[in-house]
Amino acid sequence: MIRRIAVTLAAAATLVVVAGPLLMRRTLRPPPMPIPHTPDDLGLPAEDVWLQSPTGTRVHAWFLASEEKAPTVIVMHGWTANAGLMLPLAAPLQAAGFHTLFLDGRGHGLSEPDEFTGAAQFAEDIEAALDWLLEDPRVEGVGVLGHSAGGSAALLAASRRGEIAAVVAVSAVADPRLIRWGWIPPGTQRALMSYMARRSGYEVDELIPINRMSDIEASVLIVHGEQDQIVPVHHAHLLADSDRRIELLLLPDADHTSLEKFAPAQPAVVGFFGRHLAARSPADI
Repeated sequence: MIRRIAVTLAAAATLVVVAGPLLMRRTLRPPPMPIPHTPDDLGLPAEDVWLQSPTGTRVHAWFLASEEKAPTVIVMHGWTANAGLMLPLAAPLQAAGFHTLFLDGRGHGLSEPDEFTGAAQFAEDIEAALDWLLEDPRVEGVGVLGHSAGGSAALLAASRRGEIAAVVAVSAVADPRLIRWGWIPPGTQRALMSYMARRSGYEVDELIPINRMSDIEASVLIVHGEQDQIVPVHHAHLLADSDRRIELLLLPDADHTSLEKFAPAQPAVVGFFGRHLAARSPADI
């Protein structure tokens, strides 16, 4: 009996080692999604920017400059999405005088694929964009707006980089351990999270946004739809309750993926960046 158990455990361990990377890639490789808009489609002058991730993959972004030296808002989409889906945010941000940088996370939009793609990689892509912006004399402060996994990534990046002055996290996951990954059993999900974290050079706790909130120096606004069935609204409450300085905006009719239902939040988001981002620049860090 003991021998049989030992053989079974050895076989299971071998399966994890051999099949784990393939399962992880298939689970976390986003299906292709069309790019609905380009800046040219919307009549927006933009610069194509190419960044390099820590793993060497090329990451694409569009930089939309305002007329003068100004703060910049990095816009990060969610998993399976792309920068083109977020471009409708350009008009209100530019009207308020901000530069914008619309980022395609690894494996999304025009960016190259990588072994893994998730909030950890999106956070690294945000940091690569931040480094690029800090070298540009047109930029006098940097904030980040992220949706879903991009919102979680914005929080992770801000927990490591004090140059980020303001964060708006829309529909962000507070703790990925509280989210089911489709058909994957909870135990397997936890094992895959640990595997991906180690392969990416992190401990799991480093990739849990709720664990990182105390390390964030930036001003934070959490925006969430009360009809969200993918990332339930209690994630927003967890994040907002972690620090009394965090602002919370709930939208009764918004769900997770219909970004047009977040349109009523645009004035609050632009006003938040106006209050917190313009008042702080990289020179102040």
